Amino acid sequence: MTAAQGEQDPADRPKPRKSLLNREALAGTLSALFTQTLLAKKGSKVTDVQAAQGECESKDPEHCRVHGTPRPKEKKPKEPRGVHLPKETPRPQDAPQTRQLHPAVGKTGSWQSLGLESAALFPARKGHLLTEHGIARAYRMINRGFTLRSAVIPGDKVRIKDTILKHWRNKGKPKAEKTRRMEVFMEALRAFKNPQEVWTQKDGMRAYYRSFKIGHRMEFISGVVVNKNNIVVSFVRSNRINYINNKRKGKLIYKAGPRGHSRATPLYGR
Repeated sequence: MTAAQGEQDPADRPKPRKSLLNREALAGTLSALFTQTLLAKKGSKVTDVQAAQGECESKDPEHCRVHGTPRPKEKKPKEPRGVHLPKETPRPQDAPQTRQLHPAVGKTGSWQSLGLESAALFPARKGHLLTEHGIARAYRMINRGFTLRSAVIPGDKVRIKDTILKHWRNKGKPKAEKTRRMEVFMEALRAFKNPQEVWTQKDGMRAYYRSFKIGHRMEFISGVVVNKNNIVVSFVRSNRINYINNKRKGKLIYKAGPRGHSRATPLYGR
């Protein structure tokens, strides 16, 4: 092989295979991508201006050369605990509603003379009858005694004790009548706690009235309270509208609102 043959024309030599990156460039690129990925996960990004200026706080010079100084995190102002800023402009609040007294409250007379409706028009909700076990428990509650505070009349409270049983015994009430009244003992408690009407009678005793339904039949609770010591003397269960209407006389000191049993509706107090 001659020298002329051994020497090849540079144009005829095979060109080296083009690679995307050499090993050093590839390693540097991967390192830069890995570092940038970590910074992105941490919420820190590098601006082009910072990278061009070369400002860096890292101890790694390679990191400073490639990335520069990370952008500081923006701190959001913290809201005080328990305080929530309104998203919308709050509406002006309406003026608080004052309790409206029924025109008949504080007057003396009967339900007809005061222009009140008949007891047949009282709103009545479904009542609850106690079982034999419930009646026995109610007797124990009465013998033990307890105080019940009104839910609608401020400062009004009654004392329920064995005075009820003594009154029934003195009146000679038969056992069947006692059981019939004790079946609606819970309704009697509701009558004292949330009555529909309260009257002061001539003898100074207060009478509480409340209606309820047993099935489709409308019934009433009439409870009598000693005014001086607030002790309940008796309560009556009746389904006779005329009997209840005849009892509704004296001085009217409380009358419930149109819905009778709802505390959310305006109540007519003393």
